[in-house]
Parts: sequence; C-alpha cells; structure tokens
Amino acid sequence: LEFKRTLVINTFAFDRPDH
Repeated sequence: LEFKRTLVINTFAFDRPDH
C-alpha cells in the first residue's frame, strides 16, 4: 500500500506548495 507515501507527499506539498 502506498497510502502512507501519498500522505507524506501530500503533507510536503501542503507544507511548501511549489505551485
């Protein structure tokens, strides 16, 4: 399951949005 990985990526993106 890559749910944890996706969650971490989501958190990183939310913490510092590159967009």
